[in-house]
Amino acid sequence: MTPRTLLPVVLAVVGSLGLAPAIPRADAPAPVVTRETFERSIAGGEWRTLSPYGRVWRPLQVGPGWRPYLYGEWVWTDEGWLWVTDEPWGWATYHYGRWVLDPALGWVWIPGLEWAPAWVAWRFGDGVVGWAPLWPGSADWWMDPLFGDPAIWIFVPEARFVGVPAHRAAFPPARAPTFVRRTRPAPPARPVPGRPVPGRPVPARPMPAPPFGGPPRAEVGRVTPRPVPEVRIVPVPTPAEAQRAPRGGTAPAFRPARPAPVRTPGGGRAGAPPPPPGRPAPARPRPETEQRR
Repeated sequence: MTPRTLLPVVLAVVGSLGLAPAIPRADAPAPVVTRETFERSIAGGEWRTLSPYGRVWRPLQVGPGWRPYLYGEWVWTDEGWLWVTDEPWGWATYHYGRWVLDPALGWVWIPGLEWAPAWVAWRFGDGVVGWAPLWPGSADWWMDPLFGDPAIWIFVPEARFVGVPAHRAAFPPARAPTFVRRTRPAPPARPVPGRPVPGRPVPARPMPAPPFGGPPRAEVGRVTPRPVPEVRIVPVPTPAEAQRAPRGGTAPAFRPARPAPVRTPGGGRAGAPPPPPGRPAPARPRPETEQRR
């Protein structure tokens, strides 16, 4: 028996013994994600009714000072910056819907039906990288939050943005308002091209923006001790599989395969929670990737 014919036999025996490695499967069927999916599958918290959002979820097994997008780390993927965490609810609450800080309940999650590597706004510059949960009604990851306390932002040194759990690298929340003033949206809006001004240098072409916002991978790679590796996002059919850590160059995600954004008549995306009453819908700047065309 040749090595080529022996390999399928070995794999069959390993699979029959239950020893096959559990890795994301590129051919896994795309899951059907509904609000009932979340109510059945999310653990570690409770569902409440909160006006005007309806059914919301809040974590209960967290300590003082807990915030969304703090206990985990960023991984570069073929679809941009992916938030990876071992929190049991992370497969849903960081990739669907929005978070809001309620005065009575604390942080609560509002379900949504569109998947993304993360639903955050970004800031960048002056040696730091920052992010904050997108607020209800926001639909574009390249926008700045217009409302809320600047202290909800999380900032880390740029050199510790990857490869280090965010809660270990984060600056104290009290410093966030200062960093908000000293940084810019990431990616920044590109200025409208015009004629060169005599005596002024021509600005350098900005680095390509990540698909879902955040600092350019090349820029981060300049200051980190090691090159920033890339992993590939692979859909998996169950939330349990999505909780596994990235390995072997892949990262699991409980998501429809390559969902196409659906624009609503109001300019947002399907599945985005509505904005709070009395607050105007934020303006939608064009992403840098569109402005370069």
